[in-house]
Amino acid sequence: MSTFVNEHIAQLNHSLSTIFQQQEYVRAENITDPETALKQDDPNLFLTLASQGIDLSHPTLPNVQTVKKYLDLYTSSSTNTFLTSEQEGSPLEWAFITKCAVAVYGVLLDRVLNSTLPLSESVNYWNSVYGSSLNEAYYALQTAPVRAVSLATRTINTMRTTQLGLGSVLQSPDHIISSLFPNRARTKSAIRHSLELFSPHRPLLAQLIHEEIGHKKKMLESLRTQQATRLGLLMKMTPQFTVDRIPQDTERCVKLMEYIMEPFTTNFNDASTAQQQHIDTTITTPVNVQYVIDSMNNILERSTTYAIANRLSKMIDDLTVCHENLNAVHELYQPPSALVRYWIPALVLYIAGNTTMTYVFNRRDALLTWFHELGDTACDFAINWIWEPVLKVWETIRLKDQRLGVLSKEGLRSDLDSLERMVLQFASTNYHLSESEAQDLIAKVRDGDLSVVLKAYENEIKHPLKNAITGDLIQTLLIQVQKTKVDVDLAMAALDKLLKSNELNFAFLAVAPSMLLTWAFFAWLKNVYSRRTGHQVGKIAQPIREAMRRVERLFNLASVDVKPEEEQLDCESHGILICEIHLLRIYALQLPRRHSIRDHFMEDLRDLENPKLTVAQKLNVVTRMSRSWDFLQPSRGTLNGSS
Repeated sequence: MSTFVNEHIAQLNHSLSTIFQQQEYVRAENITDPETALKQDDPNLFLTLASQGIDLSHPTLPNVQTVKKYLDLYTSSSTNTFLTSEQEGSPLEWAFITKCAVAVYGVLLDRVLNSTLPLSESVNYWNSVYGSSLNEAYYALQTAPVRAVSLATRTINTMRTTQLGLGSVLQSPDHIISSLFPNRARTKSAIRHSLELFSPHRPLLAQLIHEEIGHKKKMLESLRTQQATRLGLLMKMTPQFTVDRIPQDTERCVKLMEYIMEPFTTNFNDASTAQQQHIDTTITTPVNVQYVIDSMNNILERSTTYAIANRLSKMIDDLTVCHENLNAVHELYQPPSALVRYWIPALVLYIAGNTTMTYVFNRRDALLTWFHELGDTACDFAINWIWEPVLKVWETIRLKDQRLGVLSKEGLRSDLDSLERMVLQFASTNYHLSESEAQDLIAKVRDGDLSVVLKAYENEIKHPLKNAITGDLIQTLLIQVQKTKVDVDLAMAALDKLLKSNELNFAFLAVAPSMLLTWAFFAWLKNVYSRRTGHQVGKIAQPIREAMRRVERLFNLASVDVKPEEEQLDCESHGILICEIHLLRIYALQLPRRHSIRDHFMEDLRDLENPKLTVAQKLNVVTRMSRSWDFLQPSRGTLNGSS
């Protein structure tokens, strides 16, 4: 990830390349190791290879141990290979030393930035706990095992050193309070003050817990202010190298880094009361910004390359010490560890999980049956309500399924021909029809006209018993039965035609409910997956809006206190701004690249980082971002943005 520090160091490297572009030594030997060049008594080749080995244009910062190695080789050989330690140094030596200084500056800037961010997270944690009786009580419950272990350990040590009994040791309030609250440097007078002046409306233990949280919060806030000020100083006093002032500019850069690291170069790992008081004093002492700026501006001496190389080499060793000391201070006042904070939820989860497992084990047969039935139901649903209906739709489209129908054409034709023959035979027997009359009668029967049979039926029904035996009553009844059958067949044929014309509609209607249910299920799964993987804009829009709110508030407050002739943020505010922009850069990595949304958003962030812009200009940048990016609007949740 290309961070602000990498981009800043790349800009400094570009300025150095412009200044020293004529100082590179052109060599004929095929040597790539600086140490080998030094052994061959070729100092210019060593300086060139060492300068090339410190790559400041790479996306990652150079390894400070490699820089220290080159510096040590340079200082150890300065008395016999290079100029003497009292001489100022050649342009090629200054190119090497300046590049080393910029490399150390970049690493220091990166470490100060990365050490400030955890402090803000810790302060936010203590802010959420401080002042809330419920949260403070829960914090006391979380830390109760640790305090009990501390009390037991100190009691045993006191009994061994003083030869007192357990009862005598535990009768001392000072011993109990100092054992239960070991992280706070407490003198006997402070403990006695807490015993005498605690609130009558709050128990002593609650008062001590409240006091401990407030102290840790105050110390971390002071340390965060210091680190933000140091970060702002590193940015405001960033090296500005010019051709005719390289020694002075390099000296200013080294002096600035020494001042930034100075408070944390001593050992902070001692847990004694005096050492903790020293740590508290160091943290609460504000950074004298004006003194640093005046000191940097008043540097007139021209230090030698040898002296600066020694100071840079020592500074690289101090970087590790500073990092360890900052971690030690942070650990002293940071929120409880994950084990301390989550042992209560873990215990509750264990009990609930054990109860659940017992319940499941006792009913495993019923649960296995339920799971099998659930699997069978899902399988039957997929086959009977999705696969087979879809397959029928496909067969309907391809005209492969011709079974949809209630009557065949051959059956209807057979019934109609039978009716014609029955009527023709009855009419020929009773009325002796000619050929032409018979054809007319067949045509009438096809049209549904059975008046000949009905007239005979009306006459026969007058004497039903007699005509049923000797007449044509039964024959006329059977003809009408056949006529009814033909009418039913015609109605069924019409229904069959209707079904065939809507066959595809019925097929889609049959598969629609199951397909709709399946679509809703997979849409729900996709929505859950989108939220979990961060593809939805709402996941990053909210933290981006919160960070932008803090940035805008920072500019608004600064616009009130800023001097008209400066129109710039102070060091503390500028350091906090760099931290917020660093967070915004991390959030911006989740923005899409389409339409150059991420790239244009990063351009806006670089404008906010630019120390040359005034507070008013940066407020205009914030306004432009709010107007240009939809995801910065609380009522919107899209990624559509214009630049």
